[in-house]
Parts: sequence; C-alpha cells; structure tokens
Amino acid sequence: MNKLRSRKFLAAPFLILAVGLLPTLGFAEESAPAEESQDLVRLEKYEVTGSYIPYSAEAPAVPVRIVNTADIEATGQVTDLLEVIRKSVPQFVGNGNIGSSNSNIGGGSTNGGSRVQLRNVQTLVLVNGRRAAFSPVSAVGGFDFVDVNSIPVSAVERIEVLKDGASALYGSDAVSGVVNIILKKDYEGAEVGGHYAFAKQFGSVWEERSGRTTVGARTGDGKTSVTISAEWTRSDPLFQNERAFSFDQTGKTSSFAGVVNYYGAESGNFLLAPGATPPLNTDMTGAELVAAGIYTKPDVPISSLFNLSPYVTLALGNERNAVVAAVSHKLTDNIELFGDLLYSKTSTFYQLAAQPIVGMPIFAKDVDNFGVLPFAYTMPQQAQNPFDDYVLVRNRFVSNPRKYFSDTDTLRGVLGARGEFGAYNWEVGANFNDVDQLYRNENVINRVNLANAIDNNQVNLFARTQDPTLLQQANIFGTAYSKNKSSLISFDGRVTGEFANALPAGAIKFAVGAETRRETLSGKPDSGSFTVSDPASPLFGSPSLWDGATTSDNFNVDRSVDSFFAELRIPVVAPTQTVPGFYTLDVDAALRKDFYSDTDDPLVPKIMLRWFPVNDQFAVRAAYSESFSAASLYSLFGPTGVGFSEQPIGLEFVDGRVMDDNVDQAFLRVLSNPQLKPETAKNYNFGVIFSPKAVKGLNIELNYFLIKQDDISGSVNDLTILQDVETNGASSQYANRVRINSFNGSAITGPGQISAAFDEAGGSMTRVFITNFSENFVSAKQDGVDFTVDYVFDVPNVGKFNMVLNGLWFNRFSVEDEDYVGTTNGRSVLNGGTIPEWRGNFRTEMTRGNLLLGATIDYIPSVTDTGASETATDVAADRHVESYTSVDLYVGYNFKGRAGWTRYLDGLSVRVGAINAFNEHVPMSMASWTDANADTATYGALGRAFFVNASYKF
Repeated sequence: MNKLRSRKFLAAPFLILAVGLLPTLGFAEESAPAEESQDLVRLEKYEVTGSYIPYSAEAPAVPVRIVNTADIEATGQVTDLLEVIRKSVPQFVGNGNIGSSNSNIGGGSTNGGSRVQLRNVQTLVLVNGRRAAFSPVSAVGGFDFVDVNSIPVSAVERIEVLKDGASALYGSDAVSGVVNIILKKDYEGAEVGGHYAFAKQFGSVWEERSGRTTVGARTGDGKTSVTISAEWTRSDPLFQNERAFSFDQTGKTSSFAGVVNYYGAESGNFLLAPGATPPLNTDMTGAELVAAGIYTKPDVPISSLFNLSPYVTLALGNERNAVVAAVSHKLTDNIELFGDLLYSKTSTFYQLAAQPIVGMPIFAKDVDNFGVLPFAYTMPQQAQNPFDDYVLVRNRFVSNPRKYFSDTDTLRGVLGARGEFGAYNWEVGANFNDVDQLYRNENVINRVNLANAIDNNQVNLFARTQDPTLLQQANIFGTAYSKNKSSLISFDGRVTGEFANALPAGAIKFAVGAETRRETLSGKPDSGSFTVSDPASPLFGSPSLWDGATTSDNFNVDRSVDSFFAELRIPVVAPTQTVPGFYTLDVDAALRKDFYSDTDDPLVPKIMLRWFPVNDQFAVRAAYSESFSAASLYSLFGPTGVGFSEQPIGLEFVDGRVMDDNVDQAFLRVLSNPQLKPETAKNYNFGVIFSPKAVKGLNIELNYFLIKQDDISGSVNDLTILQDVETNGASSQYANRVRINSFNGSAITGPGQISAAFDEAGGSMTRVFITNFSENFVSAKQDGVDFTVDYVFDVPNVGKFNMVLNGLWFNRFSVEDEDYVGTTNGRSVLNGGTIPEWRGNFRTEMTRGNLLLGATIDYIPSVTDTGASETATDVAADRHVESYTSVDLYVGYNFKGRAGWTRYLDGLSVRVGAINAFNEHVPMSMASWTDANADTATYGALGRAFFVNASYKF
C-alpha cells in the first residue's frame, strides 16, 4: 500500500501541471492554422542519435537527452566523463556504471576504466556517431565496455543519450540505448583553462587538478576548419581510512602477522604478543606460550583485531593526457572531407592490502598439506614452529601492499567524406581504433622464493615483523603484468534522400547503409601469471609462480562483422492537410542485418510512430524494436580459468549438516563457450512531449519504457551445482560438472559424495572440483518512466532562470523473475547494484548580466539491503539503507565589456562551487557492500568537495 501511494505522489505534480496547461493547446481546430501562419518560420534540419534521417527542429520520434557544454560545467565534474553523464542523466543507475570507485577486489574487471550503462543494461557508446574499441581488460576476463575515461571532458561538445533500443541502426549493444559523445569541431579562437578541486576529511586532503586548451581556426575562404583540444588531469587516490563510513574494516580477515591456529591441547586462535619474538622450535604448548607472555589467546574474534582500511583504496588514482583534433575541408561546393583524431594516455592506480598468507608454502620443509590442500600445516618439528603440535600459521607483509597500475594508450582516427547530389546526401568513413594496455601488479609473492626464504630463515612467518635486509635478500616480491590489446577497424557508407511528393503528406525519406568491421583482442601475461593447470601439483601446475596475482593465459582472437541497414520515414498526415486530430503523423521503420564470423547473424527491426494531434505543442511517440548484444570474444574463446568456487555457505549435506561461514572453497574451473548466442531484447517505448507556447520556455517530457531480455549469458551459481549434486547424485543435471580429487577425477555416482569427500579431507571442500561455463539461460525485464521538465524564463530586474528536473521511476527491474526495485545487492548480482524505485535530479540556474548562480539537488530514496539479516540491529548493517540528498552549489562570473586595464580580463570566466555542499553522509549498506561498507559508485566517496574552474578566451 505504501509503495502504491508513493508512486501516485510522484505522478501527481506532473498530472496537475499537464491538466492546468491543457487549455494552451488550442483545441479549436479552425483557429490552429491561423496561429501557425502567424508564427511560421523556416526550420533547419538536424541529425540526432537514433535516426540517420534528419529531423526539423521539433520533437523527434526518439527520446534523446542532449547534455551540452553548459550542462557539463554545471556538474562540476570537468575531469570525469562518467560522473558528468551520471549527474546529468539520472537514468544511469546500477552496477553497470562503474569507474573510479572500482578500486578494491573487483578492480581487475575494469583496470581503471569507466563503463556506462543506461538503466543498468547494455548500452552502446559511440564517438562522433561511430563505434570505438572495447577496453583491452576484456582480454583477461574483464568487462566488455568502451572506456569513457579515455575521453577528455574538455574536448566534448555535447553528449547525446538515446533512451531506447537502437540495434536496428547501430547493431550490437544498443539494447537500453546509445551514448553518442560528440567532440568539438569548427571552433574559432583559443581558450585555455584549469580546474582544481579538493576534499578534506579525517585529517586528509584529496586533490584533483587539470589543465586544458582548445584552439581552432578557419581559412579565409571558409573552406578549411581545424580544431585542436588538449587536456591533462590528475586525481589522487583515496584510501578507506580517509572516510568515516569505510574507516572500520575490522572483521574482514584473520590473516595477519602473529596469528596462529593451534591444533594441540587447548586448541584455538593464538596471537603473538606485541614486541614478542617467537622462539624457534621450543615444542611448547599453547598454554605454556601464553603463560610465558609470548602469545595471547584473545577472547574476541581474531579478525576484530586487524583493520584493513589504511591499506586499501576507496577511489582510484588517475592521470590522463589527451589530445583531440578535428579537420574538415570543403573540396567542392558539394563534397567535404573530414577527419578526427583522438590520442589519450591514462595511468590509473589502486591498492589492496598485502597478500594474505594462510599456512606454509606447500613445498617448504616439514609441512603437510595432506595431499590436497592449497596450503600447508606446519609440523611440530619445523624449525620455526614454537608450538608442540600442528599449527596453521598466518601472516601478511603489510609494508608491501598489492599495487595495481594500468597504463592505457588509446589511438582513434577517422577519415571520411560527405556530400550531396540533388536530393540525396552521402557519407563514407574509415574508422581506426587501437588500445594498448600495460597492467602491472606489484608486490605479488613468489611462492618458490618464499619457501626457500623460510627454509633459510630469511623469513619467519611466525613473527610480527621481518628483518628488512633479509627480506630484501629473499626476493619474495615480484611484479606480475599483462600486455593487453584491443582494436577495431571499420569502413562504412550511407545514403539519405527522399522521394519527393510520393504521398499526399509529402516526401518519403530514406537512409541506407553498410558497414564492415574487424575487431581483435589479445592478452599476453607474464609466464608467472599463467592460469593454474593442476591444483594437485606443488606448484599448482608449473609455471604458475605468483601468489596474489590475477591469473590468465595468452589469448589472441578476432572477429569480423558485415552489416546492412535501411531506414524509412513515411509521412501519413501533414499540417497542410488540416485533418482533425492529426496535425502531423509519420511512421519510421528500420531494419538491420549483421553477419558475424563467430556467432549467429541477427536481423533486427524497429518501427516508430510520431503524432502531433493538434499542433506542434504536443506530441505523442511510440516505438517497438528488437535489439541484441553479441557474445564477447573472451566468453566465446577465452582461456580456461582455474581458481576457487564461492564459499558454499548454506550447503546442506544429505545427513542434515549445513555449512556455515567457516567452510572453505572447492576448486573451480571456468571454460569458455563457443556456442554462446547473442543476447536478445524487445523494446517498447511510449512518450509524450508538451511545449506550450502560452508558457514560453517550458518543455515537459514523459517516456514509458519496457525492455524484455532473453538469452542473457550467465553461469549457474556454484552453490546451486553443489547442492543439486549432493542431493541427487548421478541424476543431477549438473552431475557431469563435479568430480572428486581432480577435474578429471572420480565421477559422481550417487547422492552424498560431496559430503563424503568433505569428511575424507578432514572437513575441507578441497577434494571437490567444479567445472562451470556461461550459458544463454537468463531472462530479465524492466519497465518504468523517464521524466524531464525544463523551464527557461525571465524575471524582470532579477535575471534569467533555467530549471531542469530529470528523473527515472522503476516499476520493475527483475532478473529471473526476482524484482530488485528498491534494493541494493552488491556487485555479484547480474544487472544489480543499487536500483532505487526512483531517482531525481533538479538543477536551477540564474543568470544576471555576467553573474551566474546555480544549484543542483540529487535525490535517491531509501533502499533495502538484500544481503542483510531481517533481525540485524546495527543501523549500519541492517536492511534499511537511508535516503540520500546531495546539493551542489556554484557561482560563476564572465568578465566582458570592461574598460581601462581591466579590459585585459575580458574573456576570463571563473566558477567556484561545492559538490555535496552540506556533506551528506554516504548511506551504509555493510552486508551487500563488504569491501567499502557502502555503494560508492552510486553515492560517491568524497563527501563535500570544493572546486574552482577558470578559463580564458581570446
């Protein structure tokens, strides 16, 4: 009942406003033509994302939100394109939108890149209307996405966000919509600028700074135009101990220096006393070591005594150098040559705490892994063991945290020509993209050298600290790396035109085109990072060398795609026909066929209707389309990965035992699947646009969307496999995915074999081996309403006001029939993250002469943490996640028209402001967001930040 009331409340203001303004439509049919004749102007044609056929300057048939330069500046986020998009278009919600916040355990999925997904569903990113290469991180199992962090914000002229499926025009990935980033061109003059921002909390200062310039000129005859933009920007990393909500990271690990799990008399967890030196091989009992003051036996959980936050980043460190150029030349009156070039170098950094050490290396002296465990227990006779029985020693070299660096070079060039002949326009282009990435992971542990160092007494895992000289001599730390590469080369051409006077309502317009492209993807890791091939081997399948590194194998694959598309616009009714109830009616239809070298060949249609019932003040539009997303090259042909399954908490054995959070993991092998099909979707869109002339400057837009996705690729949950096999044995549909003792070991023949293997291993899952892979079996559905109210008006003697309200309301966001609206659920859920029931963004600006005042309010209602217990009493860890309201304030001044020496200030613009001016605290959701205690991708991590932007035009 409460949910129903809240939805009605949300709709009420718009209904009241619409009803109040209905009289301004002018429903008296006989008067409409007279009104139109008085205001008749010649409208220019323009092309907008979502159609290759130009529209007049009236409501297009597609829902497009244009983020212009003023919108970009209003965000205060002049260095981060992802944040510009998120703050300008609140429909970018969920864990598909991730950038600088991905600086923890999941950082390897983006390697410092930034991904955007409209409404958390696959979204195509274009640059100047053409495709860009994916980030090379997908070559090592990361996400497939275009890295918008490689694009300098200062070079962006505008961003067009199409909020509807568009595969019928653009092909793969245009499922939820399209983000088309238009770079600056045809610029005349010169501009230099800079930006500085800082945030101070907990005694630390985070800083961001950037410099930029844009120059452009046109030849005297006007035939040639050159525009060049350059940018440098650098943002500091932010650590967890620098913010209150993430400061407490205790309870997350029991593996740190001084911890020993003792299995003798009075067994338990022991901790080396501060300042104590562990004696060598004294064969003392745990009680004797405690009595001697060497060890303590804490009566609190060991994990509560160690805080990870000083060693783990909350936000990436990021530096970018970029240059963009655009050139055009009028070859003849009817032919123009054009080209653009983008080069960007980004360097990102994030950090995790030092590699946890659980047990001895299994090939050190006097240790025992009982034949199957990935770690070893220390025998009583081992030279460094002060205890009289088997122990599991733990450690962590905190002075050597794991550091992750990604240096990415992006080169993109386009050459083309466009022109016209008669009633037809044409364009051809060649698009070259090359992205190279060097990924480095410092301070991974060389497992061979660590074993030798222990045997030679250079390293003592029982000690709290190590001798720095001996530690350096032991050479146990190394750097893992991978050279990843992604490329895209395409050639395209299209023709647009019309069949004049084909119908009483006017000309039939059309666009036809074709494209051929080749995509490549490769990864070359160092030999020490190769994937584990045999977990039973002491070296885990030599030559695997590193502990703590991301494992991968050499990978090199390509695909080709040939595409053909056509679009048709049919006028049904024109204003000149004066048909009652049909001022204008037209229908658009589009069809695209793609031929893939490695998977199915989709054929996708789209049909759109645009209807003006009375005049050009009120429009109705509707669309149906089909869209798809091709399987990634890595998921089709990637190397086999070997590691550990998720922790099987809740697994119920046939004898009734249920596994808790003390159970370890099974071994997991993940295969690629060349049989994967493209993911498909059906899109439904219905919208209304209201621009009453009686209220000049007011525009209202409501747009209903429905997306039904099928054949989404995903893998069956590890726990689901284990439970079904344990219960049903050989009759389980997953029986062939589980083996005992190795991946090629004993097959499952009956129920209870997993629990039997668990018992045989002394209470460990390490005799259980799972094989898993992606399949097309997941379905999802979402629907809701996008809304925009834009009002520009003047108040005499005060100034000009611009008010914009943008928002999204979800009716449903379901995956496999489970609805996630109003929840936050962490990164592990497909299309998950934080999915609020609605999200709104309101911006107001006042301009008075040279002065600008502005404010932006971003609101996210409360959500439910699905990972939390319903009985939790800790407000930071219960199911209720507080609502969030962030207010940005800014003031700007443009110097112009000055006299005397101050005339040299003409052209200077300065803007100062505060992001999250009232320092709204990040809502905590500790159960689902265990790495930082909150969803920092949605709510941010900085808190209040002050900024100053300045530019000078001359």
